[in-house]
Amino acid sequence: MTSGTRTVEHANLQLGGLLGRGGQGAVYPVANRKINEAVNGGWEVVYKEYNAATLALLDADALRGMVDLLGGLDADDARWMCDKTAWPVAVVEQAGQVRGFLMRAVPDRFRFSMRSLAGTTSSKTVLTNLEFLLNDEAYIAGIGLAVSPRDRLELLADLATTLDRLHRMGIAVGDMSPRNLLFCIGKDAGFFLIDCDAMRLHGVSALPQVETPDWQAPAGEERATGATDVYKFGLVAVRVAAGDQATTDPARLAAMGGGLGDLARSSLDADAGQRPATAGKWIGELRAAARTAPVVAPSVSAPSASSSSSSGSTPSAAKTPPVYKARKPVGKLVGRFAGLVTAAVVVLAIALNSNHSSSAAVTSGGSGSGGAYTSTTSGGDASGGSDATGGTGSGGSSVTGGTTGYVPPPVTTSSADSGGVTGSGTTGAYTPQPPPPPPDLIKTLQIGDCVYDSNPSTASNAKLSSAACVPGSFKIVGAFDNTTDMNSCTNVGQVSQTVSSPTDDRVVCLSYQSNGTAYWATPGQCVYGLNGAGNSWSTEACQTGNFKVVARYPQTTDKSRCPAWPQSNESYSYPNSDSGLSVLLCLQMNYPDALGNAEQNECLVKNGDTFTNVDSCPSSNVIVSGRTGTYDDPSFCGHDGASWWRPSEFPELGYTVCWRWKQ
Repeated sequence: MTSGTRTVEHANLQLGGLLGRGGQGAVYPVANRKINEAVNGGWEVVYKEYNAATLALLDADALRGMVDLLGGLDADDARWMCDKTAWPVAVVEQAGQVRGFLMRAVPDRFRFSMRSLAGTTSSKTVLTNLEFLLNDEAYIAGIGLAVSPRDRLELLADLATTLDRLHRMGIAVGDMSPRNLLFCIGKDAGFFLIDCDAMRLHGVSALPQVETPDWQAPAGEERATGATDVYKFGLVAVRVAAGDQATTDPARLAAMGGGLGDLARSSLDADAGQRPATAGKWIGELRAAARTAPVVAPSVSAPSASSSSSSGSTPSAAKTPPVYKARKPVGKLVGRFAGLVTAAVVVLAIALNSNHSSSAAVTSGGSGSGGAYTSTTSGGDASGGSDATGGTGSGGSSVTGGTTGYVPPPVTTSSADSGGVTGSGTTGAYTPQPPPPPPDLIKTLQIGDCVYDSNPSTASNAKLSSAACVPGSFKIVGAFDNTTDMNSCTNVGQVSQTVSSPTDDRVVCLSYQSNGTAYWATPGQCVYGLNGAGNSWSTEACQTGNFKVVARYPQTTDKSRCPAWPQSNESYSYPNSDSGLSVLLCLQMNYPDALGNAEQNECLVKNGDTFTNVDSCPSSNVIVSGRTGTYDDPSFCGHDGASWWRPSEFPELGYTVCWRWKQ
């Protein structure tokens, strides 16, 4: 264990009832721990307990490093970190093994009483995650939020400021999912970031990096860097301004401020070098635009809490789209990691028992982050995020300036362990819960969803669980109802396997997602990637320096097949533990001209510095007199002419070619 890491023994935690469960584990309220106790009695904390599958992937030292970061910050930075994020504040161990960590509970100001689109207001509260802002004004007003153009710009300025400060601390957010960004408007307007154990600190991740569909960085780019955060902030900015879930068009944002359109376009550049160096470049433009933006939410026809329809029809606001297009009907699973779980990662609301109602932590509206906001039960909600982040006590919403600094939770057994906090914990005993049984995925899967198949070699006995669309998963590329015919996928492109469900009378077509789009490249297409095994290769337009695919062999990585193809001088393989998913690509370098593949005594036409092939030697004007794999070696050619070229990433494919004029 790293010296100095704040560590809490599991046995010393007084845990309440389950707040929420996600793909990584479960979250529980903690009755006898608080942070920043100098502020109104302190901030509530919750305990995230990893499941066995996540522990197998966890870099425990990296998690300890995240906890240690707080101890290395000054009091102002540490307090800011815990005010803006659910950052890990202590590692929890049991029998010497890491089981999870403590983090601040979500403050109350990041919740609201969501009104149904039928016009009724519930006593339930839900987390105000960014998903709500990715819809039209009628929908937002219909659920009980009033968000003005100025609010949107001020929120974006706060997020840019937060990212800039995190980056200066060496932290990259990585998966900037709308479910991980909670907001509030008004006096304390700003964001609160959850799922922080998935962030990257000084280039090291405690857990494997994943990306939310429709929020990915450009293909082939390293994940969780300052540059990818800037790119994803560009997505946030244009989508929040437009009230749209998937747009990349900066037009609406550009209309809100002079330089915002240019910032959006540069932030969304596929070339990381063309993006703003930091998210801080956005702050001034956003604040300037906010000062002149309307302060009143657009007027729309939205149902009031007391209105009802005499005919029983749904008010017009109810006809708007669902809040986030990545959310599927209830029962659809969204996994955090490919292949980790067979249980639902979307955490539906966990009902808190009525005998908890007397405790402050419950009455303040404890929440879990990890499920669809549309599925809630009285007493608590599960909302947003890829994992649960628990509720807060009543002190969470009364944080003000001028505090005396961050005070970490105690890490040794003391009087606090036996009840140093009164009136703030739940009364239910800690009872680890098994994951719920998975619902029937097949009937709810839609094209574009991703799954993991723990038995990929046997299509007749597939074992599917939901997954993020990351390498190793399968994307649904076809779905056919009212049939069990396994030939239904024959005319669907890029199909790795077909799964039939007699129970649902449905067939789905699965496409394996590998590391880069070159996996599905076909002969005649061009691909490129960095030299070396394991690098991501992508398809792209054919040009000098990349490779044309001359052959594609599925279910093998045997590179000895490639030399049989004329002018195949490179290969790239996708190995897989399931050999049926392996792929071999035989490649031909796209040289600048015909010299690249020319052989000795071959006839060519020289026109200036360019050499081209010719149908017959009588039509040529030069003959190739020699060739060497050594770059820039005119001495090899003696008195003959010499030309040379070398690709920087594949220097072994360089050459010097000798030629002489025909007599």
